[in-house]
Amino acid sequence: MNSVINALRIASVNTFEDWGMMLVDEQTTPSTASFINEEDLFVAWVDLRGVVCGRLSVVAQQPFLEALCCNVVGDSPEAFANHDHLDAFRELSNIITGSFLTAAFGHSETFDLYASHVELTSVTKLERAVRPETNILFIADESPVLVGIELNEERAHD
Repeated sequence: MNSVINALRIASVNTFEDWGMMLVDEQTTPSTASFINEEDLFVAWVDLRGVVCGRLSVVAQQPFLEALCCNVVGDSPEAFANHDHLDAFRELSNIITGSFLTAAFGHSETFDLYASHVELTSVTKLERAVRPETNILFIADESPVLVGIELNEERAHD
């Protein structure tokens, strides 16, 4: 699992820095304490199927979504509708997933990726899912963002 988490770390940092144009710092322990309790929590996820099956998830709050959208498009937060923030967040999860799969499994393996989704979640629900062996907490442009992977090690069957 260490090589999987390392691949997730590399894919996440590269995506935040290169695509999201964000300053990023990994935190020592993933936890929900960095998130603002009064703010909505958004989770974007991509389901994958190939040599392994699983789900890659990204969790963040509105300030992160706004910073991401502003960095990618290059405009002020007032210029965007809420769906623009969600589209940018959804695309971020797609890019991290693709980069992760390449880093973890190489170029020769193929995967089916299902359309990414975004929904609201709660701190309570998130607290139950956060585990150091499958999640990494970052501060990106001064906002917390949690990236996690859940893999079923069995080969996918058609």
